[in-house]
Amino acid sequence: MRKDDKQTHNYDRANVNIFGVNLISTPNEQVLKQVIEKIEENKQFLLFTPNPEILLKALKNKKLQDAINQADIKVADGVGIKIANYYLNQTIGNIRFKNQLFNEFGLYVKSLIKVFTSDKNNEPFPVIKGRELFIDLVTLANKNGWKIFLLGGTGGISKQVEEKLKAKYKSLKVKSGAGPMLDESGKPLTNIDKDIEKKVIEQINEFQPDITFVAFGAPKQELWSSRHLPKLMTKGIMVVGGTFDYISEKEKLPPNWMGERGLEWLWRLITQPRRIGRIFRAVVVFPIQLIWDKYQGKQ
Repeated sequence: MRKDDKQTHNYDRANVNIFGVNLISTPNEQVLKQVIEKIEENKQFLLFTPNPEILLKALKNKKLQDAINQADIKVADGVGIKIANYYLNQTIGNIRFKNQLFNEFGLYVKSLIKVFTSDKNNEPFPVIKGRELFIDLVTLANKNGWKIFLLGGTGGISKQVEEKLKAKYKSLKVKSGAGPMLDESGKPLTNIDKDIEKKVIEQINEFQPDITFVAFGAPKQELWSSRHLPKLMTKGIMVVGGTFDYISEKEKLPPNWMGERGLEWLWRLITQPRRIGRIFRAVVVFPIQLIWDKYQGKQ
């Protein structure tokens, strides 16, 4: 909890720590530059895209927290993280309730308003959507002759994405594999899954992709990728969550105006009501936990 009542604004701060996870505000073009440099220098890298829901998981999962922090490139995916950055970089100022906790809620609301009314062309803490970064990297792969591997998803979706990408990017070198079913620690559920994992690792190592895109869902994909990167003949791994669902058109993309206004969560609630629990955690539980932790001096 901060004692200083003087209003301060540090919106250009380069990084923010949320629930023990360090995030750097890196513009999209800088992320792409880092990936290009890693691939050209033949250095292995992990690229994670934590969002509010994943950060909540990391709060209670030290292994996930460590895996994210050890990633070479981390980008903020979700407007909730941008709001959190504003909130954590301000003091109470002229918001003065008798109850300090009410002051923190007032400050969070003020931060939320600031985010939704700020100049979108001058972002101090850019949010990068994972699926858009995926497309940017696929475009670079097509242009530069990189090989990519698509791992994970359900119902043969990685193969569907492979076919979609081949149809659009004529020079793209791409292969895919469904991979094993994993438990919450990112390990195979059954002996059959162990065999599947072994075979897909052999497939990746034979293909030797420049980038492997992993879609097992959080925290499975982060823990699996962190554990297996050293034994894979791939230059880098990017975890992509539900990106394959959008690329395959299994799920519909939100209208641009909703995405630009940070209302993608509402679109998902409308089109994917089965995700109401996840949406509630990201939109309601995340800010409440953030405010409570700051009030207690943990942020």
